Amino acid sequence: MKGICINQDTQDLLGRVGYGKTSLDEIKNFPKIYEGTHVTDYFINMIDTCATFPSKTRTSFLDKYYQKTENGIAVDYSDTGCAMGMHHIYEELGVDYIDLHIKGFREAGINPWLTYRMNDYHSRSQPTSILFTDFYHEHPEVRNGRNLPKVLWDGDAYAYDFSFETVRRHELDIINESLERYDPYGIELDFQREMAVFAFDVGQAGVGIMNGFIRDVDAIVAKAEERWGHEIKIAVRVMPDISMCLEYGFDVMNWVQAGIIDTVVISSRWASSDSDMPVTLWKTLLTPYNVELCAGVEYYLCPGTGAKQFTPTIDTYAGLAANVFSQGADKFYIYNYYIGFNSRFERDAEFDFDPTHDPKSLSQYWTVINHLGDPDKILGMNRRHLITLKDRMPKWKQNYYKYDHNRGTNQLPHTFCEGGFFKLIIGDIPEGAKVTLRFSVDDPETALANIPNLFVNSVQCKFIGSELDEHFTPNTLLCYDVPASAFRNDFSVVINSSKEITTRYIDVYVKVRD
Repeated sequence: MKGICINQDTQDLLGRVGYGKTSLDEIKNFPKIYEGTHVTDYFINMIDTCATFPSKTRTSFLDKYYQKTENGIAVDYSDTGCAMGMHHIYEELGVDYIDLHIKGFREAGINPWLTYRMNDYHSRSQPTSILFTDFYHEHPEVRNGRNLPKVLWDGDAYAYDFSFETVRRHELDIINESLERYDPYGIELDFQREMAVFAFDVGQAGVGIMNGFIRDVDAIVAKAEERWGHEIKIAVRVMPDISMCLEYGFDVMNWVQAGIIDTVVISSRWASSDSDMPVTLWKTLLTPYNVELCAGVEYYLCPGTGAKQFTPTIDTYAGLAANVFSQGADKFYIYNYYIGFNSRFERDAEFDFDPTHDPKSLSQYWTVINHLGDPDKILGMNRRHLITLKDRMPKWKQNYYKYDHNRGTNQLPHTFCEGGFFKLIIGDIPEGAKVTLRFSVDDPETALANIPNLFVNSVQCKFIGSELDEHFTPNTLLCYDVPASAFRNDFSVVINSSKEITTRYIDVYVKVRD
């Protein structure tokens, strides 16, 4: 068993506590839910822009509960989830849930981390929001878009520019304050919320600035280690492409080689889980430094530019876990998987592997956290592997500006005649498994009159019919049986067509159980 990391959204935790008036026993016992599962690490969110504890250095959701004026506008957040949640926990119940959870997860044998969203810009185009701190309104001069006309502002323009010492100090202060107050296993700097830590014109100068910031974090952690009497790990969550990390200002290998970083988490940003992350490359680079590699998933899938987002299913989660473990990832990291705070599982119930069921149901989540941390258990599950959108690139490399559906790089959609070439990472396939590959066609009448040839790892596959599966794509799918002689950890797919075809979706289904 390798393990699962859970990063639970603040809105999912504090919000549900606030609306549900969760009891003290439920709050205290929450970590026990995960005891005995594959969850090895739990990440407690300290800032979702606002602090999740009564902070002296940053506006908290408790401060927002009492706020009546913001940006010159009358407001009332006293009936809003996170504000009600903090008020209920800290003032009505009189406890500190973060402290309770750190102790509770330790008792359950799970590593408790503190995670910080380093530059979140949710709601930033609005004049007021429960997510806005006083700092946000007081310092418009440190936003990335400050020198550009508003017509050019996207989300990144509202983010903070870390080239300003004021911004760096603001982040360091909350880390220092929380480590004076709490005794965690480690801290995570979540740069996927958001990675735009420098204005567009800062360029490569940002690398040196960010290196200095990371050293400052390390110094804070060193003092906390003296205070608490044990090592405190440092993790960073960054985009999967290591060269693009550098272009955004994140010289991750510099931090690793300096002995600062203990864990690297790679994941997509939001629009889609990435099924083509270079896990093997990261693992090769990190192994000499004994640095842990976690590979993350988001709570959406999207096949490519212009395609719809859809929710994962139990078999697509299994496919993503098999993918990253087959490449050498140490742990499977789950982000933005909303199931609620005061959850109760039927520990003796049968596991739910039905891909038509809601993955947010308790039965499916219970199945996930008891199977997807163990590569051997994953091999016993049906799983679906998709080609997905790569969620984010620097603006100067692709047409990301303004329209979400243009983000990232893609294998799909792809229009071709004669040959289309694709790659999927599958992982091990058990003996006796039935494997089917499907790809969509825009013009099914032409495609079915001129059946394309399909090769997987240079082995020709038999066409077995067409079907519709509207959860994944509105387009007709052509289906092929993949023979055992083609089985390998990765699938090199060639589609040969005598007529021009466009495909927008490709998946591989590995069936090992009825």
